[in-house]
Amino acid sequence: MILRDPSEAIESSNILPLLHEIFDVVELKGYGGSLLHLLFGGIAHHFLTPDNEGQELLRICFEMEDLLIEAGEIDHDFVVSVCKKRS
Repeated sequence: MILRDPSEAIESSNILPLLHEIFDVVELKGYGGSLLHLLFGGIAHHFLTPDNEGQELLRICFEMEDLLIEAGEIDHDFVVSVCKKRS
């Protein structure tokens, strides 16, 4: 990503700490994407109707990302949060 567009996500590591600093975070839910969006970016459409081999490849990739996140080796790249204004 840095080689393709060095301006992309340059301050992304500050987003979640600032979110907690500025708002009351009601809910924060990670949705992975750490590996999968890099692996399947531009080619995901080939898996719209995967055969058995394609389904197994997808299962392994999703499972690997989940395991690495659970182990704390990587973080979620995609997060949804519900916040409220601090009083």
